Amino acid sequence: MQIENREIFDQVVAYLEHHESSLRIKKMLYCLCTHRWERNQEFLQSINCYHFAEFVVREINTHEELKARLFEMLKTLNKPQEYVPIAKIIYSALGQIYPEFHRQYSSELNPSPAVVAESAPASAKIEYNAFELRQNLMSYANPLRVKTILHMVMEPEEFLDPRKINQHLLDDLLASLIAKYRTLAEIETIMSEAVELLSDVEEYGKAATGLMQALVPLYSKKSRIVGAVTV
Repeated sequence: MQIENREIFDQVVAYLEHHESSLRIKKMLYCLCTHRWERNQEFLQSINCYHFAEFVVREINTHEELKARLFEMLKTLNKPQEYVPIAKIIYSALGQIYPEFHRQYSSELNPSPAVVAESAPASAKIEYNAFELRQNLMSYANPLRVKTILHMVMEPEEFLDPRKINQHLLDDLLASLIAKYRTLAEIETIMSEAVELLSDVEEYGKAATGLMQALVPLYSKKSRIVGAVTV
């Protein structure tokens, strides 16, 4: 893919180059470019992130393909969980270079009311009791872990700064998820992808499973929505 905005690209590279985990970032970028896992730290320190990041973006045409390549790389490692956070950093940073990344996460996740009215007729909306959903969710999963997963899924551009999770309410993230996805199969897919990019895959996997269990009644019958309860 051609890099259209060099200013954004330079900012992304600077972020990766000066990140506290820059050595591991370089290791993954080098592997994306060469398909070889380099362990020589002196060599890795000498690597310029700019050239490798540029090569990755030019060779990988979409942010979805970038995510898939990172997943495939993680599967080949002896200790993949150690590099899941690094893959997340690379995906969230280099994703900024791809135009469809912004289109998908700005227009689709934050549509105007008029767009919602046109794309989601009232008859298609899933209505529910927000308080009952919250209580049900808490019986199945750790709500803070669920909130982290939902934040990653619904606000991916903010995930470079996890502190922003506190700016969102769990109820609002749940409402956005339910408004966007009409089937449990869709939710299961995005939950699985998100969990793989989080550091504690096992615990977040349990939280995602709990969320799925709590959502089953909503997608199998119609309920009436009430005001969200704040956290």
